[in-house]
Amino acid sequence: MKESILITGGSGLLALNWAIAQRKKYSVILGINRRNIELAGVKSIQLPIESVDSIVESLNNIKPKFLIHTAGITSVEKCESDPDLAHYVNVELSKNVTEACIKTGVKLVYISTDHLFSGRTSRLSELDKPNPKNVYGETKAEAEKYIVDKCPNALIVRTNFFGWGLKHRESFSDRIINSLRNKKAITLFKDVYYTPILIETLSNIVHELCDSEEQGISKLDFGYKIARHFSLDTNLIIPESISKKENLVQRPHDMSLSNSKLCKFLGRNIGDLESQLDSLCRQEQTGIARELAEVTPATKNMIPYGQHYIDEGDIQEVINVLRYGDITQGPKIEEFEKAIAEYVNVKYAVAVSSGTAALHLAALVAGVTSGNHLITSPIT
Repeated sequence: MKESILITGGSGLLALNWAIAQRKKYSVILGINRRNIELAGVKSIQLPIESVDSIVESLNNIKPKFLIHTAGITSVEKCESDPDLAHYVNVELSKNVTEACIKTGVKLVYISTDHLFSGRTSRLSELDKPNPKNVYGETKAEAEKYIVDKCPNALIVRTNFFGWGLKHRESFSDRIINSLRNKKAITLFKDVYYTPILIETLSNIVHELCDSEEQGISKLDFGYKIARHFSLDTNLIIPESISKKENLVQRPHDMSLSNSKLCKFLGRNIGDLESQLDSLCRQEQTGIARELAEVTPATKNMIPYGQHYIDEGDIQEVINVLRYGDITQGPKIEEFEKAIAEYVNVKYAVAVSSGTAALHLAALVAGVTSGNHLITSPIT
């Protein structure tokens, strides 16, 4: 019988890539909050980490080998705009998870970040004192300190990972690959350095500290490497300095981390970035990228009665209207009406503001007046 592992933040990119990488070896259970997830070979459970007692109950029922805590707000901009929410999610909820692991004796793996330092020095290690430049880094550092003080046997992983994104959430490497495949230029920072690691590699070594053997690579060079591995046009990549982005929250320019402690513990190196990018290509070829792209989280306790198909062309059309067109009375309305009329083979079509308005009009056209009785489906 397989041992179990429980991953919080189960609807996120990290958790889902981790689950796919480990589902053959472990019985993987994704702890989710508001969104249900369906992934072959993986189980999902409702795990409200707002309550220590709820987490304890789940841990006692599952008895996992370890709990991987990935839940959190990782958007630097969102943390900066709502520091109270960032503190609650990244710190207070992490405290709940820690307390539950202490009470049940379950091994805790905490996924931290490389945003803990000012960025003035390269290849920082666990001995260097955190000095974050933004709220996101501050909250992750505070959570780290609590875990170290309260649960010294926990494993804290400082990392910056990459992997295949989801239908509703494109990853950084996705954005590079998709832009270049669609012959679109992409701007990447030439002066922001970090040590990315493929999620599969991260999980296979069972929670390593973070980086590959690179001395640190700029996001621009990371983009170039991806382009070459996928045989894409590097001329579409536009170098830019992050210092020119005045509207961004301050970030460290150098987030490269040292993995010397990890490699010493393992007695081997963890593989360079080139081999990890080879694995990223292999994941696409074996269907993992497609499987993740088809994951569509749904609100919990909801049985979906249909599923929209939205491709990049649809998204681009919406962007074009917002950017160039008249939102309420533009030519797109007439184009849409003509397209619908042609599709259903009628002379005219009228677009209205909602399905409810359409039903009202349909009733009026059918001659429904006061005193009439209608039989409809219950979903109208």
